[in-house]
Amino acid sequence: MKGSPGASTLAVALAVADGWPQDVPPVMVEADPAGGDVSGWHAVADAPGLVTLAAQCRTGTATLAEHASRLACSAQVVVAPGGRPQATAAVELLAATDVRLWSQDRTVLVDAGRWHPLSPAAPLMTAADVLLVVVRGDAGALKQAADARLPGNAALVVVGETVFPASEISAVLGAPVIAGVPLDRHGAAVLCGARPPARGWRRVGLPAAARALAEALLTDAATRARLAQPVGGEWP
Repeated sequence: MKGSPGASTLAVALAVADGWPQDVPPVMVEADPAGGDVSGWHAVADAPGLVTLAAQCRTGTATLAEHASRLACSAQVVVAPGGRPQATAAVELLAATDVRLWSQDRTVLVDAGRWHPLSPAAPLMTAADVLLVVVRGDAGALKQAADARLPGNAALVVVGETVFPASEISAVLGAPVIAGVPLDRHGAAVLCGARPPARGWRRVGLPAAARALAEALLTDAATRARLAQPVGGEWP
């Protein structure tokens, strides 16, 4: 989400996480109607990318890997144009197609921007196996998220420390807390292309949390709900 606490960075982290099945690597698709970030972060062209994928979908066939760029951190990303008009047009076109056309052969991670039922990307979000909603753990951010009226496939990822029990966050926001991820500037800098990957960089911080999240996403919904660990505190 534009302006959210690291949702796009987390999406890239999930794309390089070791917790997925290893035979076919996952692909992240930038489908934020407000415009993409990755091409600017990593200085890669936005074509091939979301626009070419959406155009190919009009033919009734699509090969996702043909439209992905490989980043220095090893993530494979279908990048979106940075401008809102171009990104919105491509998202609308992609959302009008059958998601199974381009998402059957591998794990697909879609960064679809802010949740809103009238968003051009809403069909992509509601079609997802799990819609991860990334929120900060402070009272203000949680109160704002409580007004979002999340769909039934939503699960919460809390960024940074929080004094509120996960069970209470789940009750107020209407979705299970599946994971917490740390504020990790070093890992985020690698994922955003600001510094090169160092040896073992995936073993700690945000990349390590992304691996645990990937493993959790491969389990059933009941297991996801049990992952929430209360950390104490009162809802104000």
